[in-house]
Amino acid sequence: FQPAGLVERIQAIAQNVSNMAIRVEQILQNSAVQGRAGRDGTSNQCEVPRDPRYPECPGKVDWMRARWTSDPCYAFYGVDGSDCSFLIYLSEVEWFCPPLAWRNHSSPPTQRTHHSKTPKRQAAFRTDLTVLLDQIGAGKESLSFMKRRIRRLAPQWATAANRLDIRLGERWRDQKKVR
Repeated sequence: FQPAGLVERIQAIAQNVSNMAIRVEQILQNSAVQGRAGRDGTSNQCEVPRDPRYPECPGKVDWMRARWTSDPCYAFYGVDGSDCSFLIYLSEVEWFCPPLAWRNHSSPPTQRTHHSKTPKRQAAFRTDLTVLLDQIGAGKESLSFMKRRIRRLAPQWATAANRLDIRLGERWRDQKKVR
């Protein structure tokens, strides 16, 4: 006989303990990294830049300081709680901060080499929204709201796309695969 929800509570407690152990390990690693940075003189490399071309950088670093443990994807990209790891992530994965001069920029971690058999395609602006609207689907009020907003903003987007197309001229632009 098991009281209702007992197994779930035990599993939740076990998960919380596991999460705390991971967090403690990350804090210990972070303090070791900061100690090394102070000894080898690299600590000033991780000061948050104040660059007008990247106005959101300081705010994003503050956000990362408070919430970097909220999603395991940050750890996947090497975020460990240090300002250096925040700046690396925000400059190489998210592009909210300027590239760091002391990092190797020849092969960012988010641009892994995929030897694709399909040739690159020229990017083009799409004006027909039918495919997009069909993919969104229907039924939920939130989806209906999105569709109405897309239809309402489509003329502005088309104008902006035309201006950008004129500005870019005949330059080749690779078509991106958006997932």
